[in-house]
Amino acid sequence: MAPTAVAPPPQPPPAVAPPPPISESPEPGDVCWRGSMVRSNKKRVPVQARFLRGRFQSVFNKGCEQLNISHRSSWEDVGKRHVIGVVCLEATSDNGGVPTAADSKGFFEYIEYFKSKERAGVARIEEGNQYVYIIPPGVELFVQHGPPPRGSADHTLLALVSTDPDGAQPAAAPTGAATAPLANAPSGGANTGGEHGKDQNGTDQEAALRALLQRPEVLNLLSQKDGK
Repeated sequence: MAPTAVAPPPQPPPAVAPPPPISESPEPGDVCWRGSMVRSNKKRVPVQARFLRGRFQSVFNKGCEQLNISHRSSWEDVGKRHVIGVVCLEATSDNGGVPTAADSKGFFEYIEYFKSKERAGVARIEEGNQYVYIIPPGVELFVQHGPPPRGSADHTLLALVSTDPDGAQPAAAPTGAATAPLANAPSGGANTGGEHGKDQNGTDQEAALRALLQRPEVLNLLSQKDGK
């Protein structure tokens, strides 16, 4: 009688690669934040942010666990905002690993939602009165502030950080305009114009003298001297 074949022992599941660490001083493309994104506290999806440029730490930090998109804004209005930082949002899992099918599906629904509405998502950060504008791929703002540092742009949302929701982009300085204090400028800032400052001082002194001569007590004293 032939010996009974023994089944091989079950193989352990393949090792799951640990999620990339969150960098506190990231280079472009490094993961700088993990959390979740919701729309009016619904439709939660886990996301992670990769640094692109600018300042992001005031929003994407350990104290922020969730971006709550509460309303939308037109591309034109977002284009007027003063953007101080840009990160790329991408799908992930709750443990920071490879996103599940459900995670990826939920993230792509956000992309299609903003495209269909032709609007940017807006998340207000109460601390510091800051705003984050969520931009889907395929629009001019995405091209202007992108591209993402890695992967396909079609799988990414841009998040623009702004600290001045009602202000426009700062105007560019005129060509040749000074961008630093003038050397040897007088303290106090009253006059910084060389010869122009001297003319102004002379004019001020003459005006003060005329005002003094028009005072009643001075006029009375002068008339008494003339009478003598």
